[in-house]
Amino acid sequence: MFDWLGKIIERRWQVILVLWGVAVLVALGVHREWYNRLFGAQIKTFNQVATDGEFAFLPAEMQSLLGEQLLAKAFPEDLLKSSVVIVVRRKDQPLQPEDEAFIEEVLKPRLEAIRDKRNLGRDPQIILPIITFQDAKMGQLLVSDDKEASLVIMPLRSEFLEWGNRPIIEDVEELLDIKLADDPVMHKSVIPTGLGLHMSGSATVGRDMLVAGRDSARSTERATVILVVLLLLIIYRAPILAAIPLVTVAVSVVIAKALVVLLAQVPGLNYRVFFGMETYITVVTYGTGVDYCLFLIARYKEELDKGFPLPKALTATLSQVGAAVTASALTVICGIGMMVFAQFGKFREAGIGISLSLCVGLLAALTLAPALLRLCGRWAFWPHARTERIPAEAGSTGGTTLINRLGPRGKIQVLWERVGTVLLKRPGLILSACFVIMLPFALLGIYRYEYLSYGLLSELPSTKKSVEGAKAVQSHFPAGYAGPLTILVRDYEAGPNSAKGPNSAKGPKSGMGPESDEGFFSTNEGSATLEELIGQLIDRLKELGIADIRYFAAPLGLKNIPGPDASARELMGHTLVKKRGKKYYVSPVPDLSGHVARVDVVFEADPFDRESIQQYTAVEATITNSIKSMITTRETDIREASENHDDETAQSLGQSLDSLKNLRFNFVGPTASIRDLKTVTDHDQIVIDLAVLAAVFLILVILLRKVAISAYLIVSVFFSYFVTLGVTFSYYYLKDPENFGGLDWKVPMFLFTILMAIGEDYNIFLMTRIEEEQKRHGSVEGIRIAMLRTGTIISSCGIIMAGTFSSLLFGTLVGMQQLGFALAFGVLLDTFVVRPLLVPAYLILLYRGKFGSLTRLLGHSANENSENDDKKKGNLTTGRTKTPVDT
Repeated sequence: MFDWLGKIIERRWQVILVLWGVAVLVALGVHREWYNRLFGAQIKTFNQVATDGEFAFLPAEMQSLLGEQLLAKAFPEDLLKSSVVIVVRRKDQPLQPEDEAFIEEVLKPRLEAIRDKRNLGRDPQIILPIITFQDAKMGQLLVSDDKEASLVIMPLRSEFLEWGNRPIIEDVEELLDIKLADDPVMHKSVIPTGLGLHMSGSATVGRDMLVAGRDSARSTERATVILVVLLLLIIYRAPILAAIPLVTVAVSVVIAKALVVLLAQVPGLNYRVFFGMETYITVVTYGTGVDYCLFLIARYKEELDKGFPLPKALTATLSQVGAAVTASALTVICGIGMMVFAQFGKFREAGIGISLSLCVGLLAALTLAPALLRLCGRWAFWPHARTERIPAEAGSTGGTTLINRLGPRGKIQVLWERVGTVLLKRPGLILSACFVIMLPFALLGIYRYEYLSYGLLSELPSTKKSVEGAKAVQSHFPAGYAGPLTILVRDYEAGPNSAKGPNSAKGPKSGMGPESDEGFFSTNEGSATLEELIGQLIDRLKELGIADIRYFAAPLGLKNIPGPDASARELMGHTLVKKRGKKYYVSPVPDLSGHVARVDVVFEADPFDRESIQQYTAVEATITNSIKSMITTRETDIREASENHDDETAQSLGQSLDSLKNLRFNFVGPTASIRDLKTVTDHDQIVIDLAVLAAVFLILVILLRKVAISAYLIVSVFFSYFVTLGVTFSYYYLKDPENFGGLDWKVPMFLFTILMAIGEDYNIFLMTRIEEEQKRHGSVEGIRIAMLRTGTIISSCGIIMAGTFSSLLFGTLVGMQQLGFALAFGVLLDTFVVRPLLVPAYLILLYRGKFGSLTRLLGHSANENSENDDKKKGNLTTGRTKTPVDT
């Protein structure tokens, strides 16, 4: 097949270049909106079709999403989806009267002007009324207990991760940083002396996340190109030859991104792209695509050195390495493609998008790169002569690989020669030493496997506005203020998406007939039941890490409930507050009136911390156990009433028991969403890990036809994965022990998928060469020769791949930096330890029969061991045979 492909390129290379040129123009038309302007088409660009946020990619059946739907239905006035929060504070002293006047008379009117400006022409309006400490409903909650800070809230209808929020936030930012500090009318600051203003809120965090993500993508793509250009120039010292892989991969990326954008617009396909996917596509395609071109060019030069003319050398090259390149590429494509089985949308869509891009990159490496080589002819090697020799045999003193360019001519080959000699002499010692050195990091990777960070703020640099503002809020308010946990309690069994209404609940409700429209929480018993449940939480406030609870009996929180010594005026005021709060905490919607109640729980911890997830789980368990206890009590009371022949009481208690059994709970808020995210991604990690292992193992078995050896190759890379995870954890912990909250939750998934696929990619190149050399040099000597012949080229590819992944370090998002570090280290570990040491050492021991009776089971079925092979070759002293290189 590849011989046939080579002949087509040899004869029709001009046609191939034209076809790729047309494909690039078509792709650019999508990115630049040419078709929309010329033909009135409605093709969207990447930024127009991409979505962001994590929770939007959760499966639709997750309880946090169902809870959000119920919340929107039962409490339609609670339209706040995100907010801009301004912290007004004094350091170490209470706010002064002039500060309060500034908030109401200066800051609030200026914010209202921004609201009116941005709401103009919008229906519905995106910005809701500004809320300050004088708000009748929740004003008291906006003043800190130490009286040193007050919050001003600009509620938004939009999600916190929307680009549409950016102009609003920039207006507020300009107001706080410029206009108030230097009023254009008064020509002086209108902020009271000593008063500090800080921005926070979910919308501000979202804006900073989006901007940081966009800047990271741009920086990463720019760094990727620069690093690849520099490395290729170092490798070849021939600008045209270096440009061929770069052009090939650049064309692949442009076309692949266009295909992904078009795929997202296919009706009924429901394929979604997200901001950040373009970065993964660029980095992975550049890394793998350049590697494939390097293997192709290296073999092309070997064929030229054999005396083939340029056209015939290309045909011979594709015939020799086309299958190996395709097999290694399919390993990566299938490995990453296993992410399609993920439940979490981002993993699934990334698996599809990256795999599609790799397919384009493989096709370009096999067709476009040879056509460019044919186009450039002998000029590809300018300023060096085409006949610059790169001997085909291992151990040569020449070469154009990166390793050789970094050291004196021949030194690197001598190093590989020595490594091969040491491997033959001490394979067991090398294998054991590598394992012992790497084992502690592997154990750390396993131990801290689930120590992950789900925080949004932890993703951002500490200099961002939202991070500084969040710290200001947390210095005066509980961290949970940023996102309370809302508990929705409903008295019917039908889910929030069900067509059934409350009246479809099974069983009658206490105090009303089964057909009654009166909700359970409109009755005294319903209120008492809810208070009993909340009482269980109140009894365990410190244990559960709860800072405050707000519900219909305490709309302003537990601290604002009058004590036993309260005056009549305070009690009357609290009664009025409860009356107003009842409308807010019990659904007023006609179909759901009295059937749904809400409870807001404020945790001490940040809503995105692992601690909050644990506290939320504990709260959920407390409520579940409380309901079970109440049901048990009712059942006991019913038995006692029946025994006393008190039928009326028994019937009443039976209705109460039915009501308790009908109660259902939904949990809404950042912590609930984060736990759902953790649940889904933990499940995906297991499923995808198994799928990747199975797919890569199957490919290895098909290619190598050796089950046991294929299993060892899988285990070796799997081991290096945990080593990489442990090293990455150690590095970032030691870098900032105080603020390190764990690796970003996306790192283990992407690291495993990419590292397993690419690690086996290099193993395939090594193993196919080992099989080829063993036929000529024997079992053990063939391993040495194969390692020498592939050593420098695979090492060069590994360095380029690691350099490509290290471009992620140029981004500003911490999670992307961690992934870049982990991928770069993992590739280098595989390139310089797993592939040249762990794999050859094991194979040498295997072919020498050092595993005794297990040798045949582990994959060596030869009738005589490799020591006999060496005898036949005539070299017993060193365990190696003379090669054409030695001669």
